[in-house]
Amino acid sequence: MGDEIMYGQDEEEMCDDGNDDDISAPKAPSCDMTFESSKAAQKYYLNYAQWHGFGIRIDYARQTNDGVISRGRLVCTKAGKDNMVKEDTQKPKSVVPERRRNTTVRIDCKSLLRLKRVDGNYKVVEFIDTHNLPIIKKFNLVKYMRSHRDISPEEREFLRILHRANVTTSRMMQIMAGIHKSPHNVTYTRKDVANFRESVRREHNITDIEDTLAYFQELKSEDGDFFFSIQLDEESRVMNLFWMPCAPFIGINNHGMSVQFGCGFLRNEDTMSFAWLFNTFLEAMDGLAPINIITDQDFAMRAGIESAHEKLGAFMGAHEDLHLEMNDCLNNSYNPGEFEHKWTSMIARYGVQDHVDLNALWEKRASWIPAYFMQNFFPFLQSTQHTEGFNAVLKRYVNPSSLLYNF
Repeated sequence: MGDEIMYGQDEEEMCDDGNDDDISAPKAPSCDMTFESSKAAQKYYLNYAQWHGFGIRIDYARQTNDGVISRGRLVCTKAGKDNMVKEDTQKPKSVVPERRRNTTVRIDCKSLLRLKRVDGNYKVVEFIDTHNLPIIKKFNLVKYMRSHRDISPEEREFLRILHRANVTTSRMMQIMAGIHKSPHNVTYTRKDVANFRESVRREHNITDIEDTLAYFQELKSEDGDFFFSIQLDEESRVMNLFWMPCAPFIGINNHGMSVQFGCGFLRNEDTMSFAWLFNTFLEAMDGLAPINIITDQDFAMRAGIESAHEKLGAFMGAHEDLHLEMNDCLNNSYNPGEFEHKWTSMIARYGVQDHVDLNALWEKRASWIPAYFMQNFFPFLQSTQHTEGFNAVLKRYVNPSSLLYNF
């Protein structure tokens, strides 16, 4: 027997362009090889199989009483024979097409690598490199075999960092292709990365609320002015926040730039939830209430406006002056008295005194007619466009599967 060689690392050299003609493949295993561990032996044989176009699996691994592997055998994925199930000729055939199963058909391939533990190391005692199947000659296709689709621990940690930064799966694959010099050298697929990200989400879903509260507490300890508030349910639990509507408070500074004062996640868009939201915002501002709030969150009012426009569409088409008169009434009234006079005159002129939606708008007139808050100066804030712009930017980085902690 020749000199023993210790193998603990791969020997292949990766080329820059993924062309297998320029790649030095690892040596074939032989009976003079010794490995530091069974994992090192498996890794070496797996690497050899990858460069020679076939997959491998563990056929068996015998363990001692203390859990140490004493011997084992690695075989080709095509080794062995499938259990053939006899077709029942008496049973009527189903009209539904049989689902295609993603399984490997075994055809009794004889290729194998057998190991034995000797003096604390693992020695190759048998190696057969004979296949009874055509091997894959395209190196960039071998990675799609199940045994070769693997994300290393180092790359998993790096993908976790990218995941926390909300990098998309497609962008992750581009980054990894750059690291490996070519997409052909990446030993996993986009689906593998997507599955890994989903497993990370499941890990954090359990502790998402706790992580978020701990993060808030840390910010509070570092900055005494930092404010947060949590509303608990009747069982003193924080409800799941992933699907809850986000209500941001957006203002503008002296330069006309949008400023976010804070945001809240509402359990329900009802009066009680909004009351908690605004009272909490008032508490965060040390009791200093805003002069005005522009919002589109009064859904009853918004529904009334939409309903009125829908029902008055044909009527306004028949009265061309109605649109101009209503616009003048809403936007060119300089005090409440002037508006009320114009409105009542317009309603009487067109005979719509009993219109339910218009009456509902009249009852809420102090909340949406400029004449009632014209004495307060807030230029550039005649609509919710600043909040809508914030929401548009937010949607680029946050989706329904995002964790509250990452948000």
